[in-house]
Amino acid sequence: NGETAWILVYDHFSRRLHGDTRVSKASPLEWLRHFLEHHSPKITQKYVYLDQGGELYNNPKVRQIFAKHDYEIRPTGADASNQKVERGHRTISNAVRAMLHGAGLEIKFWPFAFHHYLRIKNALPSRVAARARDRQGR
Repeated sequence: NGETAWILVYDHFSRRLHGDTRVSKASPLEWLRHFLEHHSPKITQKYVYLDQGGELYNNPKVRQIFAKHDYEIRPTGADASNQKVERGHRTISNAVRAMLHGAGLEIKFWPFAFHHYLRIKNALPSRVAARARDRQGR
């Protein structure tokens, strides 16, 4: 379908990964609005880390969306592949490549592998996820 990029959100409140594949690196304004309307917790001191590229961090429309939901925007460090945000992208990239290679699939199937990885990752139990569910009363 022409997807060449993705957006990834790690929700520290629910401990879940959310994401979508994109046709371009253009700011996914509608996707962000929809995500925050449905997933933004009703707590104070919310923040989001964005890399300092122009698609999100420097986009005034993106800043307005996050401000509407009371998020502070924090930048990642330049070329900081060791930061948690960048590490998540690298982990998913490696997982998607491994899934495609292991299944003998062409690169055109990467959007399906991306969504499949998120579903698997979110379904795996962990101590952190269990604590988050306990906090939410589940």
